[in-house]
Amino acid sequence: MIRILFIISGLPRGGAETTLVQLLKGLDRRRFDVTVLSLLGEGEVGSDIRAMGVPLMALHLNRPQSSLKGLVQFIRFVRAWQPDILQGWMYHGNLLAFLGRLVARKPTPLIFGIHNALSNWAEEKKTTRAVILLNAQLSKKADRILFPSPPSAEQHWSCGYHQPHSEIISNGVDCDVFYPDNDDRQRFREDLGIAPDTFLIGLAARFHPVKDHRGFLKAARGLADQKKNVRFLLCGPGIHSGNEALMALITQENLHDQVLLLGSRTDMNRVYRALDLLVLCSISEAFGGVLAEAMASGTPCVSTRVGISNEILGASGWLAEPSNPEDLLRALLSACTCDDLERRDRGKAARERIVERYNVINMVDHYDRLFTGLVHLKTDRQDEPSLTT
Repeated sequence: MIRILFIISGLPRGGAETTLVQLLKGLDRRRFDVTVLSLLGEGEVGSDIRAMGVPLMALHLNRPQSSLKGLVQFIRFVRAWQPDILQGWMYHGNLLAFLGRLVARKPTPLIFGIHNALSNWAEEKKTTRAVILLNAQLSKKADRILFPSPPSAEQHWSCGYHQPHSEIISNGVDCDVFYPDNDDRQRFREDLGIAPDTFLIGLAARFHPVKDHRGFLKAARGLADQKKNVRFLLCGPGIHSGNEALMALITQENLHDQVLLLGSRTDMNRVYRALDLLVLCSISEAFGGVLAEAMASGTPCVSTRVGISNEILGASGWLAEPSNPEDLLRALLSACTCDDLERRDRGKAARERIVERYNVINMVDHYDRLFTGLVHLKTDRQDEPSLTT
């Protein structure tokens, strides 16, 4: 059995964390013994991991009173458990994975997992930039550096990440969880108080400048001025009435009556089904998982031209330029004014595209082959005769 220690920066409900959960669900537990370690707490996703019977350790390195204890706990665990593979998830997780290999009792393959885009470098904090650049230097020692898309890889290569050991593994969607269900769509809309004739547009994203809620709400205002019976559903971390910055943007566009805030959700499959249209309006994206999830649910999408959004969408959706509310409004108007038959056809084509190209089964198989290959390679190297014998 192959022992794998996944070391992740934290466990809020985000794209990288969702990908980890999907991988844990899909790996053959008869062949892989896995443990997850969070540098912070258990977050929103910790309960999902524990529910699968996967051991989870939270180091709480962000707490001054427990950071040293957490590091000692980590070193002792690595030396006692002796994983066959160390995989970091996101920049800080990669740093601790590198430390893990330094203290391990045996040669251990090291994987760096990158789940970010770098097209918004100027917005990154100085400390985050330093960690990113340190990752670049250390990446030369990693056996593999994983990226979710070619644009993410190219951006990191330009910062010094080691290209020869790089590999692309696209994120995957569980198409048995995200699928169309018209009866559930109607029930969930009723629960939300959404009338049958209301055109419901969703934005599923954490509150962060890179997600461009400001631009979305500007475009939403323009759409509401031209189309009756339209409402906007926003969900994700930080999307609640207690967020003063978000509420100021909603007030600025006079959209209080048209916007519904749902916060973080654990039932995103139901949310996607309830929508008539899903919007991704980010300034940059490494992959764009919400597009793939919504498309698997049979929901047409509008996206800005970021990451590989055009490749994910194919001909099923509409594209707009990032940081351009006017162009986003143009795309929204095109999506809203097409007839019901065309929208259904686009939703059907969207699901077919995800099932074929971005099914979680393909992602898990790719990881399976990677892990198995790295362990076999390590074994072969250890079995090679030494020149001194």
